[in-house]
Parts: sequence; C-alpha cells; structure tokens
Amino acid sequence: MYWQTNIIYGILAKDLAEVRGRMRNKLERYFARTAPLSVGITVCAITACCGYPTSLNRIPTAETVGSGSLLLEVTNCGYPRLLTTESVSGILTQFGIGERLEFGIDRYETDDTIETYFNVKARLIDENNRQPSLSVGLMDLRRGCTPTSYAVASKQVGNMRTHLGVIRGSYAHGIMAGIEMDITDHWWFAIDYLPGMDNYLRLGISCDVGSGASILATFGIPNSRGGRAELSITFSTTLSTGK
Repeated sequence: MYWQTNIIYGILAKDLAEVRGRMRNKLERYFARTAPLSVGITVCAITACCGYPTSLNRIPTAETVGSGSLLLEVTNCGYPRLLTTESVSGILTQFGIGERLEFGIDRYETDDTIETYFNVKARLIDENNRQPSLSVGLMDLRRGCTPTSYAVASKQVGNMRTHLGVIRGSYAHGIMAGIEMDITDHWWFAIDYLPGMDNYLRLGISCDVGSGASILATFGIPNSRGGRAELSITFSTTLSTGK
C-alpha cells in the first residue's frame, strides 16, 4: 500500500511546480492591475460548485469530520459585495459516518432560488510519516446536475500542510492544489487553486473563536481574465452527536 500511495502522490506532485507557478503569476498579474484597490478580509466560498465536503478555502482535502461529528457552516459569498441581492448564502452540513466516511447536505439561496446538493467523501489511506492520506469523493449530487468527482492527497510537510489532487466535473477539470499553515495558536492562513474558467485562486485567513468554532475569510482572484473578484465569509462549528 505504501508504494501504491507514493506512486499516486508522485503523479500528482509532478504538476505541483506548474500549479505553484500559475499561482505566483496570477497573484503578480492581479495585484499589478488592482494595486490602488483596498480590499477587506472576507470568508469561505461558493461559486460554480455546490455540495461541498470538508475543504481548505475551497478545494476538498483528504480529511474527514470524524465519527459522530457534525460540521455546520453558514456562509455568504459575493462578487464582490457580501450580503446583497446578488450574493449567495448557504448552510452546509457534513456528518461523519465512522472515521473514514462523511456525508453532506448543503442548501444554497440567492435572491430568487433555493437549491440543495449532496456530497460524499471516503478516506482510503491514512497519513503517516512516509505517506499522505488519500481520499476520493463525489459532490454536486443533485437531480439535473452533473456530479463532480475528485481524488486528493494531504500531508504535513514541516510547518505547512499540503494538499494536491485531481478534479473532474462540469465546472472544474484538472489539478487542484493548496497549502495551509498556522500563524499563531488561533490564526491560520491558506492559499488554494481550483481549475476552471469560472473558478479562483483563493487566499484565506481563519480565526479560532473557541469551543470548536471558527470564522474563515477568503478573497478569490478569478481564473478568467476580466472576471469578478470573489469575497466570502463562513462561520463553522463542529458538534458531537455521540453520547
């Protein structure tokens, strides 16, 4: 199992330098165009994809919520203004079925529509000193919607946690990648990239507010030239459903 995992991670890792280059170039181009613009901190995500599992700023990770745990998230996402008639609000839930499986129901609302999506994720391999954890999943599960499939590996490397995977769906197709690290005991920073013309390179910062709750803010730089920036905010809390 060890050599199989390393082969999978090696195949994904060969594209990491290219993805990092895209991230760096996109940041340089974007902030060169928008240097005079002052942007405030924001939080988590919803755009072309729905029915989201546990994730970084936006890309799925190999982690699952854990047996008997319920992850509850309340989010609002604007392009770029939050809490307007054009923004999207959502209530996202992920429930742990054993240590390796999670199932989610996500409900999104705009000014004139309400939609519900489902997702499922299974962790196939646990992380250790020599190999990453590996999970596969499906999201955007809804009648009339094309499901999105993905495989993602996650591993701690020094003081950073890295995530690398492949995703295939109607809105995203290709390599996804992300890096996260703790700033202090209560603050966390992450950057991730989701492929697709309707998607974003996202910068996120999260604050632990205690009792298993946190607030995550993200700023999304559009992949498409001339696309609108994305701001979003998400409050998350983890509840135990066990006795």
